[in-house]
Amino acid sequence: MFVVRGLVPDDFEGVRLVDVSTQRVYHGENWDSYSVEEREAYLKSRASEFQVNCETGFSFVAELEGRIVGFLFVYENLPYGDELVIRHIAVEPEYQGQGVGKMLLTALVEKAAYENKKAIRSWINNDNLKSMRLHESGGFEVTDWKRAYLKIEHNP
Repeated sequence: MFVVRGLVPDDFEGVRLVDVSTQRVYHGENWDSYSVEEREAYLKSRASEFQVNCETGFSFVAELEGRIVGFLFVYENLPYGDELVIRHIAVEPEYQGQGVGKMLLTALVEKAAYENKKAIRSWINNDNLKSMRLHESGGFEVTDWKRAYLKIEHNP
């Protein structure tokens, strides 16, 4: 059973493994020809930025039997603190299509509503159809096939 929880500093290695495997699939055979610097530029789990992702309070990991299989990096769109921006979402290729991404998005939406955030934005690469479908299934309105937006409804 998958478990979603908040991102903590000790998650770095597990998140890094997911990041590398998903980038390798996304870039295909080109990945192996990239230099170390080029690969690092594509990766979202840079050590120098990881703590910031932990501190936002809106980033999550998904685990299966204690192993990280997905992650979601989110930040507040400052100075507009009522809006969140999804920086990156990734799920191990072998677990894609099993609801892990949707669980990560659901955890974010629930926390955003609890924290009285007004909206969540996400930028999606034009060729990432899986991400577009994931966002749509999570209630996001995907416009221009690259931007997703979700307005948070608050119950009185």
